[in-house]
Amino acid sequence: MAKKGTKKKSLKKALEPRECSVIDYNQPESSLYERPVIKLRIGQKEYSILEGYLSDYPRLRSNVGFHSRITLSDIDEDIGHTFVHFIYTREYETLKPTPNPGIHDLPREFRRSVQVYRAAMVYEIHGLEVLAKKYIQILGESIPIFDVLEATRMIFSKLPDNGIWLREYIYTKLKKAFVLDETIFTCGGIYQGFAEDRPFEKELMRMMADIYSDTISSLRSEGQRSQQEQIIPQKVEPSTEYPVPEEQPSEPECPLEPEYPPEPEYPPEPEYPVPEEQPPEPEYPPEPEYPPEPEYPPEPDYTVSEEQPFGKMVSGPSVSITELPEDIRLYINWTNLGIEERKRRKKILKQKNFPVPHRDGTFS
Repeated sequence: MAKKGTKKKSLKKALEPRECSVIDYNQPESSLYERPVIKLRIGQKEYSILEGYLSDYPRLRSNVGFHSRITLSDIDEDIGHTFVHFIYTREYETLKPTPNPGIHDLPREFRRSVQVYRAAMVYEIHGLEVLAKKYIQILGESIPIFDVLEATRMIFSKLPDNGIWLREYIYTKLKKAFVLDETIFTCGGIYQGFAEDRPFEKELMRMMADIYSDTISSLRSEGQRSQQEQIIPQKVEPSTEYPVPEEQPSEPECPLEPEYPPEPEYPPEPEYPVPEEQPPEPEYPPEPEYPPEPEYPPEPDYTVSEEQPFGKMVSGPSVSITELPEDIRLYINWTNLGIEERKRRKKILKQKNFPVPHRDGTFS
């Protein structure tokens, strides 16, 4: 029985076609180009995709409806070409702006990369997601923080639950902006469009509170470290060399005092006559009284008023604390508040489901 099985295997191996070393290219069993064409509609534009190219994207293929059509109404029309081009070529590409094709609009390209990131997340196209992250980071270094927040706000609430990467990216950009300008959170431009997306507003306020808390903790740690360095005395290593005592100079011998001759005797001083009394000085008549000088009116005060100090210049449109959104004002001067005012603000923060700092301004 064992010999019969061996013979069958040998016969099967002999009948199999041998591999040809000359053919070094791919030979699929079927052609992708024989399959039907899918009409993909994004916004007002319609694209044609061969059905075979959708085989790697089951989430996208499941949207094929009647007459081989797919409508993606949740994708921005401005990135339709980028989305379809990646399905064909696995590469990232955008169309030039039609009004001024020679001018590169970096804020618009950043918005495109953010929209592509969201589309790749929704339809589970991993390769496109990686490329979108790459260009978000590159383009984000060349635009202001205000443009970054405006673009990310448009997709923040539409991201799937696993969109943690974008949250970390926004936090990093906010922290860098705060390090460069500590007044950035008081600029009115940073709060533009807040009311249009409450979840984004809530998350952004939480990030700002965390940045304030981290900064306070860092300053406190540096202060404690400097105090400890001042208290700890520096150790002085004892010297092993002993000083050689200097030889004291010998006291000089004092010479003997010379013998002086006796002082000569002088004759007595003569007696001088006492001077006679002088006659008294004559009395002079008193000085005449002059009329008092007339009083003149006081001179007017020509003092120059002090120059008013110029206000501090900040980047972006500045606003006072009273002009900030009501929610962010709840955190201002937290450590200097009275007991009743702190209780009142805690109650409002809890009602709005915002983070409540401790008495020293830190968060759990």
